[in-house]
Amino acid sequence: MAVTPLTVITFCAISHCLFFQIPAKDITVTFQLNASTANRLRHDVDARFVSGSTFELSNATKSLQGRGSDGRVAYAQPIPLWNNSTKAVADFSTHFQFQINWTNQTTSEYHDKGGSGFAFFMASPDSGYHVPYTQGGRWFGLFNERSNGDKSNQLVAVEFDTYQSPWDPDSNHVGIDVNSVISVDIVSLDQKLNDGKIWNARINYHGQENMLNVFVSCRLCNGRGPSMLSHKIKLTEYLPENIVVGFSAAVFESSEVQRLISWNFTSVIATSTTSLSKKRKIASKLITIVVSICCLVTIISVISFVIHFYRRRKRLTSEEEESDVVMVLDHVPRKFSYAELSTGTNNFSEKEKLGQGGFGDVYKGVLMRSDEVVAVKRISAGSKQGKKEYVAEITTITRLRHRNLVQLLGWCHEKSQLLLVYEYMPNGSLDNFLFEKRRGDLNWTCRYRIASDIASALLYLHELWDECVVHRDVKSSNVMLDSEFNAKLGDFGLARLVKHDQWLQTSTIAGTLGYLAPECAVTGISSTESDVFSFGAVALEIACGRQTLDLRLEKQKMRLVEWVWDLYGQGRLFDAADSGLNGEFNRAEMEMLMVIGLWCSHPDPSTRPRIRQVLQLLNFEIPMPNLPNTLPKAAYSPIEGGFFNGMSDFPLTHANSQEMAVFSCSALTDMPSTSSSSTAMSKSSMS
Repeated sequence: MAVTPLTVITFCAISHCLFFQIPAKDITVTFQLNASTANRLRHDVDARFVSGSTFELSNATKSLQGRGSDGRVAYAQPIPLWNNSTKAVADFSTHFQFQINWTNQTTSEYHDKGGSGFAFFMASPDSGYHVPYTQGGRWFGLFNERSNGDKSNQLVAVEFDTYQSPWDPDSNHVGIDVNSVISVDIVSLDQKLNDGKIWNARINYHGQENMLNVFVSCRLCNGRGPSMLSHKIKLTEYLPENIVVGFSAAVFESSEVQRLISWNFTSVIATSTTSLSKKRKIASKLITIVVSICCLVTIISVISFVIHFYRRRKRLTSEEEESDVVMVLDHVPRKFSYAELSTGTNNFSEKEKLGQGGFGDVYKGVLMRSDEVVAVKRISAGSKQGKKEYVAEITTITRLRHRNLVQLLGWCHEKSQLLLVYEYMPNGSLDNFLFEKRRGDLNWTCRYRIASDIASALLYLHELWDECVVHRDVKSSNVMLDSEFNAKLGDFGLARLVKHDQWLQTSTIAGTLGYLAPECAVTGISSTESDVFSFGAVALEIACGRQTLDLRLEKQKMRLVEWVWDLYGQGRLFDAADSGLNGEFNRAEMEMLMVIGLWCSHPDPSTRPRIRQVLQLLNFEIPMPNLPNTLPKAAYSPIEGGFFNGMSDFPLTHANSQEMAVFSCSALTDMPSTSSSSTAMSKSSMS
């Protein structure tokens, strides 16, 4: 490469930055607890090192003898919290694992009394290394009757409390304490801290925002997942320039033992930079301006060359696909980096996989910056249909807002990867509770509410939003359940927008066998009526606890709709109820849900109910329909018969589908008595 004047100027700029600018240095403190670093800790009273990296903070034997037990473990060196000269405040983060349980001496009497938990604390060096005198197993070993509430304590703590004192809301919470055992902010937990399981805790402090964040989670617990407590506090008002960090615990007449299993701590604080003389500063600014202009020109030239080279090698079809994706992504407010999502999912580990779909896999992930739990959907590499689904899902779902729809949080499009980030649904999909791993775990009250939630979501999509959204893939595996078993409809990869009271005609059949409406299989037409048909299949699955199409069963039971309708005609409808419920269900609700499922499964789309009627029936606001005793049948022939009769120029197509095996060659029978007169199919509705 030839040496140009621009190269010389660039070299001068680099030399200037290296020799004249004195960069700021940061003070960083890092600590990771293990057997080799245990000697960097100081412990007081009953705290003791057990094995590996485990510390016990209290002595249960001593506590049960009525003498109380206190213990404290702290980092041996004070840590800078803020810089008095520069006024810079540290950012610190600490992550630790702990376990609170009962010794072998535990009896129900002691268990009822409870322990006291423990606390992570920050304090002045004068008080940080020792438990207050005559504490006697109370107040986490942080205060005594004289010091509690004293502003001179210079102590801030995060308590993990397992005992309900008169000032506490309950006996299981996390709180932030400032110079007093009475917390200034509290969050209650739904899982017992002293249940013997291993808990994870992360505490972050951002010096500029003065924000203290606490995250608590337990992977083996059946609670709601991570709990978070955020509190705005200016630590410089309560703590000195250098502080001691550690853990403190106390128990009285209890066999509770608190164990610190692991501990990582990192703190960073910026120091001041060496000042330059006024002349040097002026010269520095001038050189910086000139060099910046030259560098900017160079960078622009290099970027232009790279872009030109890239475009020459990029195929036209690939460019069009990428531009389609980027254009749509502009509407989504949050963009994630591939590195962030890869780290959060443990490099898309099989252990984190939540499920597998037709266009890609879904993984559980944790965003490291916020400890937020999410679900990450990765579109299969090289799948053109997957890219279409990716664009379709973003186009549709980003503008939808409803409590019963899964929320899209953001996206990532890097390294030829297409990723979607959703809110995490702790209880997974509905099919797991009806047919698979957790079959029988859902009681009837939850099931009936789930059916109402799905109907509410479809009402919003069909009638309440600006445009009509046809989902086209309503099924049990696309119904997700949150921590309280509220249902949310997800997977909008096949969804399409249409004008109200119109249909969508496509050249390909979209949907899942067993949930696909018969008219879709022949004509390729999707509508709100076909979504209602799919809802009917899900409603019957919820009531009967079996799949809508099960080829393993005998012929008369193979198709759920046929079997249930036959029992309905014989007056034996309750014989179809899920045996896993053991008869524990509301008979009126069970009958209503199964009748709704049958009505929605009517082969004639104009005879099915509107989703608004379905919701009214679920709420018992209108009378139950009277259905015919036998399953109606309809012909879908492009030549003769069926409800397409008289529509010679209707754009019908043939479909070789198992769905058509049920609906063959006879005219329609009686319609339900409460059915509304749905709009008949016509040419104008296809315009």
